[in-house]
Amino acid sequence: MNQVWASSIGVVLCGGISYPAQLTTASQAARTEDKRQAVQLAEARRAERLEVLREFIQLTQQGAYASPRNSTRRPSGPPAAHLSGSPPNGPSSSASGSASG
Repeated sequence: MNQVWASSIGVVLCGGISYPAQLTTASQAARTEDKRQAVQLAEARRAERLEVLREFIQLTQQGAYASPRNSTRRPSGPPAAHLSGSPPNGPSSSASGSASG
């Protein structure tokens, strides 16, 4: 009967010692898995950002090499008066006449 108690006490002690070790191992494995998933997610996001950047660069290069004849954009603002022959600030005689007074 003493051997049964001794065996039972040994099982309980070993189980009590191994339980925290199993918990520690399980928590470390969970942390390692969480880190792996975080790294994987970061890599996926990085790849998405790089793809968007590549697409942006490609579109800007296409726009830079597009022919101006094919462009439908018009410059905004008033028409350039200096191209019609008159100076941009009106007649220059009034500006020079007040300075010579």
